[in-house]
Amino acid sequence: MCFGKQDKQIPDDAPIADRARPYLEHRRFIGDLDARKKADMEIVNFCLRSVPSMVTELNLEIESEMAILKKWITNDYSNYLICAKNGVTHIELLTLYVWKKTQATLSATENMSLISSFDNKMVIRYHYETRQGETISYFDKTLGVPTSLVAIADLKLKLIDAQTLVEKIDVDIKYLDAVIISNFITATLCRIVRDEILSFISENDSSFYDLPHYYTAINQKILESLQATFDSCGLEAVDFALSDISVPNNTDKLLQNQFFAIAEAERFKAYEQRMEKASLDLYERKAEIHNKYPDFPLTLTETEKDLALNRYLKRMGQDTELKAEIQEKRIPQRGKEKGGTATVEHTAAAPTFVKTDMKFRYAYLIITAVLLVFSFCMFAVSAVAGLATLGSSIFVCGMVAFFGYKKLKYGNKTVTKLEDSAPIELTNDMAVSKEAVETEENN
Repeated sequence: MCFGKQDKQIPDDAPIADRARPYLEHRRFIGDLDARKKADMEIVNFCLRSVPSMVTELNLEIESEMAILKKWITNDYSNYLICAKNGVTHIELLTLYVWKKTQATLSATENMSLISSFDNKMVIRYHYETRQGETISYFDKTLGVPTSLVAIADLKLKLIDAQTLVEKIDVDIKYLDAVIISNFITATLCRIVRDEILSFISENDSSFYDLPHYYTAINQKILESLQATFDSCGLEAVDFALSDISVPNNTDKLLQNQFFAIAEAERFKAYEQRMEKASLDLYERKAEIHNKYPDFPLTLTETEKDLALNRYLKRMGQDTELKAEIQEKRIPQRGKEKGGTATVEHTAAAPTFVKTDMKFRYAYLIITAVLLVFSFCMFAVSAVAGLATLGSSIFVCGMVAFFGYKKLKYGNKTVTKLEDSAPIELTNDMAVSKEAVETEENN
């Protein structure tokens, strides 16, 4: 392109319109300006704002002219839209626009920030927390309840290809901002985190309380999936850190109660199994004794077996809830008669109870009240008679209280024994002596 004859030198303090006139009239070339000088950039801004089509005069292959456009877009990111409208596009200019536009609208997002990498690339630092509607829902087989999980993680993405990112987001370049980029990252991250965690739980048959042991493995799987996905979007997943997988506060107590309820049920089931095994072992040992000693009594009732089992388990240091269900009032006992055995019924020991009689206390209180009333009445006759009567009453009551202190405090206690006159009956029509029964009880 040919330009006219050079004008005379224009002072630097001249109005911007005068300094820009030679470039607008094409007597000077805008590409000759220096992007590092503030005065030259003022001329560039004035010229391109006045005649936007002048951007087509700059050759993007020349570094100095490219620097002018970069500086111009840095001053105002919307200037890139003027370049794009006039057909001046370049990946470096688009990257600069995306960076500046995102940085300018960053205040609208709370979970995203920008930094510059060592190789002068835009790096997005993204903090992810599961929001409402994004919870990871599954059925926990161990706890036996439906569970919802939330995750907290930090992600770093480096912008590699701005053109690919814009095409992947599929939005007009003038509408691209930090909010749209944040929503795009959130949707992608939420899907991958949910799928990878659910996949890991399903493959390893894990419960919620097992997940903290596998954070590293889950983190690595999510990072690999993120790298494969964002690589096709012009972004590089530099780092991913999964810091927590938890449940919402309103379900945490429910899961804990369910977990301990299941643990208690399993413990009780194992306890019952141990008791059943102990019972079986005991009865097998009894059977061995029966076979070894023919004279061993064979008439043990189920009640006797249960009571013997309880005593055996207590000696072993094991507690048991096994109770003998005795419906009859009389407890069957075994007796011996000339080498044979017989089951007898005898009356259980007569119970006793203590009865407390409080008549002495009541009589003492009544007499004391009468004496005090009588003493106060004697004051109406004379003070001397009243004082004498009151002193005598107090002395008498005090002596009775001193000698009868235990009766006043505890009352008269009498022990009463209920006698049961039911006779001892023999179940096999044999006479069994009382000494034989007592001997068998001691054995």
